Amino acid sequence: HQALNAVSKNQGLEVYNNLVAAEKQNPYADLYRSDLAQTNFALANALATQKGPTEASPTGSLTDQDKANIQQLLQQSIAEGRSAVSIAPRSAANWEVLASIYKQISGVSQNALQFSLDAYGRAIALDPLNPLLRLSVGGVYYQLKNYDLAVRFFDDAVYTVPVASPVARRFPRHSARAFRTTAGRLCAVYLSDGRGKSTGFR
Repeated sequence: HQALNAVSKNQGLEVYNNLVAAEKQNPYADLYRSDLAQTNFALANALATQKGPTEASPTGSLTDQDKANIQQLLQQSIAEGRSAVSIAPRSAANWEVLASIYKQISGVSQNALQFSLDAYGRAIALDPLNPLLRLSVGGVYYQLKNYDLAVRFFDDAVYTVPVASPVARRFPRHSARAFRTTAGRLCAVYLSDGRGKSTGFR
């Protein structure tokens, strides 16, 4: 609960310290591992975004120590994500977290998008009716410029939405034909969902 309170106040370091303490008390709780994976990534991304290159400062202000800290945080993020799926391999949510992290570090990690696709595949196998997983896979293929597969997965996302699901209001079936007309419109669904937002790692 302390970690959640710190999150609401945007106190990332406090979140991190609280989660580390919680993990030490219960090292086999996959939830703490998954939360730590996301917190490590968030801290790395915040540092990279805050001090990275901008239009006003093309070279940025990252020091060698900053770069080392970012690298360590990203490594810890992946390590915690892997630990979470190792502890609870049947948790689709854990696989989704790991896949998302891999996707977001693709600019600085070789083969990250392939690892992301593999992890999303595990998540989909465990939660086949979750349309947002297919939406995310479409986003990965979009990054890879494989637009045919991107369209396929965006299309699948529309038709996977259960009729009774709250998500159905966001992806109404009567609009599926419009979503399917072009890759651009399908990608617009992906981007409007917020899942296509960029990070500090390019």
